[in-house]
Amino acid sequence: MRNLQLLLILLLICTNSLAQDPAATRYFDLGVKYLSARQFEQAIEEFKRALILEPKNIEYFYHLGLAELENKNPEQAEINLKKAIELDPKHPEAYFWLGKMYVFQQKEEAAQASFSKAIEMKPEYGITYYEMAGSYLRQGKSGLAEKYLNQAGVYVSKRDDIWFVLGELKWKQGDKRGAKSHFERALQINPDLASGHRYVGEFYLNEKKYSQAEKSLVFALQGEPQRAETHYLLGMARFYQNEFEDALVSIEKALSLNPAFPDAWKMAGILYTRQNNTEKAQEAYRELAKLSPNDVIGQLGLGNSFTDKGDLKNAWIALNKAIALDPKNPQVHYELGVYHRKFGDLKKSSLSFERALKFDPKFVEAQFELGRVYSQQGRYTQAEKALKTTLKLNQDHLDARFELAKVEIEQGRWKNALKDLKKITQERPKGLEEWRSLGLAYSGMRNFLEAAKAYDHASLLQEENPLLHLEAGKAYLKAHKADQALSKINRAIALKPDYVDAHSELGQAYLLGEDFQSAISAFEKTLSIDSKNFEAHYQLGIIYFNQGQYPACVNELERAVTLNPKHSDAQGYLGKVYAKLGKKDKALSAYGKSLQMDSVSQTLKPDRHIDYSKLLESEGTVKPIDADSETTLLENAKEQKLSQGSMQLALAHVKNKEWQNAQLEYEKILKTKPRNAKARIGLADVLFEQKNYKKALTQYRLYLKRYSKGQYSRHARKRVVWLKKKNKKFSKLFLDSGNTRNGVSFS
Repeated sequence: MRNLQLLLILLLICTNSLAQDPAATRYFDLGVKYLSARQFEQAIEEFKRALILEPKNIEYFYHLGLAELENKNPEQAEINLKKAIELDPKHPEAYFWLGKMYVFQQKEEAAQASFSKAIEMKPEYGITYYEMAGSYLRQGKSGLAEKYLNQAGVYVSKRDDIWFVLGELKWKQGDKRGAKSHFERALQINPDLASGHRYVGEFYLNEKKYSQAEKSLVFALQGEPQRAETHYLLGMARFYQNEFEDALVSIEKALSLNPAFPDAWKMAGILYTRQNNTEKAQEAYRELAKLSPNDVIGQLGLGNSFTDKGDLKNAWIALNKAIALDPKNPQVHYELGVYHRKFGDLKKSSLSFERALKFDPKFVEAQFELGRVYSQQGRYTQAEKALKTTLKLNQDHLDARFELAKVEIEQGRWKNALKDLKKITQERPKGLEEWRSLGLAYSGMRNFLEAAKAYDHASLLQEENPLLHLEAGKAYLKAHKADQALSKINRAIALKPDYVDAHSELGQAYLLGEDFQSAISAFEKTLSIDSKNFEAHYQLGIIYFNQGQYPACVNELERAVTLNPKHSDAQGYLGKVYAKLGKKDKALSAYGKSLQMDSVSQTLKPDRHIDYSKLLESEGTVKPIDADSETTLLENAKEQKLSQGSMQLALAHVKNKEWQNAQLEYEKILKTKPRNAKARIGLADVLFEQKNYKKALTQYRLYLKRYSKGQYSRHARKRVVWLKKKNKKFSKLFLDSGNTRNGVSFS
């Protein structure tokens, strides 16, 4: 079309002033009309007739050459154009079209020589510069092409194709901003230039100006609705604006137009994965693997889709292919870490994330996932370090901040966790786990009322979840808010009538409100659902004890200690009730068992404490043993140390708060059995009670070094944190212990 427009312009400026014969002039004019109408055969015949009458007319040869060229007869076109040049060596148009003829014949050097002649004779003939640039472009000489395009723009500045091609050159050179400027100039001339809108849209996409990119690409599709690349780019712009459904529509359209489009299959796989459409994601990544077998992302995507599906074998095959293709790609090791974590191998998972960070230390998600895995492994110091690094790289990473708060909770650093969780819940007011963690942090600070409010907020987010109502009720119970506790616990029971824990907590709430009969009913309901519920038997036993119903008390406590023989308080109460009933042997046995239990951790009091002193004792029918007799039983228990050695005696000393004697007994045990965990934590606690903080700290550290996940590790960490606050002179000791073999940290 461009050639025809140019031809018409040339016809208007041409002249037949050399014609002498009127008949020749008529043939020539008729030939021009046929040429304008693209009836090239008829035009050729008329020009030939004119030449018979005037065989040396320059314009007749020139136009005959044009007609032959348009009629795809380059040899004849060359003969006639050269004849015109022979008759008029300074005919720029003839040189121009001779150059076009050589382009048709793919003789670029000859074409360039002809274009140069035309420019030499007529420098303002701007279209020649454009054609010269095209010839150099086909030879890959982009520098010369750019030079001639700029010159063309001086003379024919209203041609959009000049600025468009200049834009493409700049784009290929990496000068995207310069390219955009040229494309926009082309669009000013021709607002409907679809390819110009496409390039501008891609520019905005690269600049992360996604809404502007989308606007330009929508314009582009109006002119090129069947171009797959434009649909793909539009899909990308929508993806980055979180318009995932619309993005998928655009990507699927691109694939319908061009099924052999690897990048579109890759994006389809990502979008299907977001929709949890594992089958389609696998299909997309398989197509990508067929089209680009060496595409690492394709293999990773395929591996991920198998991982999500739980297909361990095929996931492993795909991920190993990805590693073989690019062993130093951090993304590959990251995805392998996700794979190992999903299938429960935390050690290999952490190693993979560490490798990813070796190749890219600023890989934010790898830092975050490494922190999560460390936390799951109980390596809280390392978890904290990884998560803080994540936040340095991206301070707005809320998932990392939330995970850090959970680590702080595990370390007993409630204040820090509380500070982080307040910010997180402001940012994520609908985050269920965030509100629950906030409740846990408040509980750690012993602020049970605020904890209850946090749990209450969580229950509003999932109104039909009985667990959330129960958590709120338990917190209100600890805050001594009986009415609110009853309301939330009853809501949990209404949602789940056979909820054992809820009925048990309901009994506790009634106890708090001193409604003992209702408490008994609640615990009995608990046992009707779960006859082996220790807490219900234990609490009923205590209620009956304080009411003086000793036979019923014995019945419940005997069942309780059968279910949990190591519960020292249950054994202790059983000893007391046996004493009340005059069963000295049984009382002595129960007292002895109670002393053998973990009395050393009596400092670890449960959060809930019921004041049973308010319960009214009924008159008992059995004469109770007096206080002196009870003391005698305790002394006898102390003397029974043949089977338990000095541990039993140490526990007895602890029970009587005889700290120095207990210390001596624990030291005797550790001298022969240095790895005895109970003796180690017991020694630490009695030193703590004597305010010998420095030695206590040493013992807590020894315990944590050997038993970082031991039964009393959380208690030991709490004590260390307390000691740090109590006496700043130990700060250096805490800091020095930051990188222990088992990941223990006191900082």
